[in-house]
Amino acid sequence: MTPLYDPNQTRIFMATIEPISPKANSSYIPCFDGLRCLSIVLVMISHLYEFPSETWARSIPGRFGVTVFFFISGTLITRLLMAEYEKRGKIALSAFYIRRFIRLSPGLLAMVAITGVIFSLMGREVPLADACASLFYYQNYYWYFCDVTNRTAAMDIWGPTWSLAIEEHFYLMFPTLLLLIGPAKSRAISILAILCVIPVFLRIFYWQVLPSPEVYVRVATECRLDAILTGCVLAVLAHHVSMDSLKRYIGYSWQFWGCLVLLVGALLIRQPLFKDVLRNSIEQILLLVMIFQLIYTSNHQWVKQLLELPVMRYVGRISYSLYLWHLFCFDMVQSFLPVNVHLQIAAAFILSFMVGSASYFLIEMPLVKLRRRFGSHADKVEMSPGHILDGNPHPIKPQPESTELTSPKAVSENV
Repeated sequence: MTPLYDPNQTRIFMATIEPISPKANSSYIPCFDGLRCLSIVLVMISHLYEFPSETWARSIPGRFGVTVFFFISGTLITRLLMAEYEKRGKIALSAFYIRRFIRLSPGLLAMVAITGVIFSLMGREVPLADACASLFYYQNYYWYFCDVTNRTAAMDIWGPTWSLAIEEHFYLMFPTLLLLIGPAKSRAISILAILCVIPVFLRIFYWQVLPSPEVYVRVATECRLDAILTGCVLAVLAHHVSMDSLKRYIGYSWQFWGCLVLLVGALLIRQPLFKDVLRNSIEQILLLVMIFQLIYTSNHQWVKQLLELPVMRYVGRISYSLYLWHLFCFDMVQSFLPVNVHLQIAAAFILSFMVGSASYFLIEMPLVKLRRRFGSHADKVEMSPGHILDGNPHPIKPQPESTELTSPKAVSENV
């Protein structure tokens, strides 16, 4: 990674001029923060239907934003685990699970506890069942249970934890699976590719036999794991297959734009069977080609530079906190700010970013040092609002150009 240094302004702009190393490691991938930014904004816009007059927001493909989160998680976790296996000949499962717990659970616990107390003080119902579904990572199946039993979940603001449940289920299974199939062997590609196909057939099967199948196939772990596994396939492909070979098949610049056009076309199709059963698979294949080109080739430099703008990277860094808190902020604005809906929406977004930033810096960042004790590669302080205003997302001293393709001081584990 070659930083662009401006000696007149003493700033470093972390544009990914060189592709990242295809070999698994813990290097930071800057444009992933930009992709997280676009994804969380898409999710938040799609949830504007919480405002009574904004029913149009239901047509916004917020679930695609979640799919991108899944894909990124699969790619990063696979790179980290394979790098550990290559270096040590094993994967320390206990340390991995402790890192995941420290990364995800404190923010979630704080959100559930604080919002639960506030809602109780407001005289609203706060069912224990809803809290347990969120905290113990089975919100996705609880959501379906509520749907088929005509039970309205009292705490809709905890609804987004359905996707956290899927990721947690993946974390529980994947490291052991990777050890069993042998991450250092190219057969991992075939096995993971086969596993990507299974959820497609499950979605088709469930569509035929289950009540409210459109809900189940959207949220059930076994129906959505292919999005994460496709990200895993990308990391394994890059590790085992030569870049020259991969570029011959999926490395042409026109393929990126063709995939983008197909992706937009797929998102516009509203037919239920296609939207809920088949579209996920199409999205993931297209994402594999597009993200391969963004991180492993020198194509599309201007796209990368846009994704790596300091503001976009900042929003990407706090995206987990935004995801946890934004529906609560939407609710509070509607409850206590009796103005027109457009002002409410503006206030809701501002409050969401304020609360999300507070959660990131007060809950997530103080625990980075603890995560590092268990093998995390996260830096203590990577970005702050001050760095945004200064235009310097990485407060590091200018260094001479290096032949390294990765930045060893960077972090990739913000997933």
